[in-house]
Amino acid sequence: MRERLIESRLTPNSISLTGLALNVAAAVLVTQRLFFLAGLAFIARSRYLAGIALWVVLLSLAGTFLYFQQANIVASASNDPAVRTRIFATIDLVVGVLTITV
Repeated sequence: MRERLIESRLTPNSISLTGLALNVAAAVLVTQRLFFLAGLAFIARSRYLAGIALWVVLLSLAGTFLYFQQANIVASASNDPAVRTRIFATIDLVVGVLTITV
């Protein structure tokens, strides 16, 4: 079993060659100061980084959607800008206090 595992790690396959090619591409992009494209190459190379990137994108989309829903609810609650500001301030205060306590 151990010898098979060692052999599988030393035998080049398409996955490791793809990873090598993407690492080389990312290194070239970094030397050309194209950091965004280099980051995309690293994300494409690693399933772990791709999962983290997907998680961040989904959290950002969910947060944006919920913020717009909150803005619609507050807008329908009052036409006065001062009252809407007070409502947003109260929501931010409650969220901040809950963040510190939890």
